[in-house]
Amino acid sequence: MLPREPETLAEMKLRFPKAVESVIDIYKVRSGEQESPNNLRKHVFDFPDGMRMIVSRDVFDDGRVLYHASASGSEAYGESIRDEGVRGVAEDLLLRLAALRGEHPSNEISSFVSKKGMLHIMFEDEDHEPD
Repeated sequence: MLPREPETLAEMKLRFPKAVESVIDIYKVRSGEQESPNNLRKHVFDFPDGMRMIVSRDVFDDGRVLYHASASGSEAYGESIRDEGVRGVAEDLLLRLAALRGEHPSNEISSFVSKKGMLHIMFEDEDHEPD
């Protein structure tokens, strides 16, 4: 895991385009052929309050490219949102993602909480046409 490096929103907005310029093949990540986005600083956004957001564009075997954002947090962040539950974390993640992208994702495809307790949200990449 990368060490936490909190940044201002302005700093993260400048870095955001690099996080989504390339496409991650999730099957190559699983097989070890490609590095996982959570190990690459360009995909990792650490907020001052302890939230860590990981953002990538992932390709699936059917050719679809989806934006993928996940949220985890420091212990302090976890305590601050515990009462809000998954819905509160999802809303927080989407608001922060919108602040970085400049627009709110309008077409969420799925969301889930991993075994490690990380919230994941996926939505369509309107700019990518399947091959």
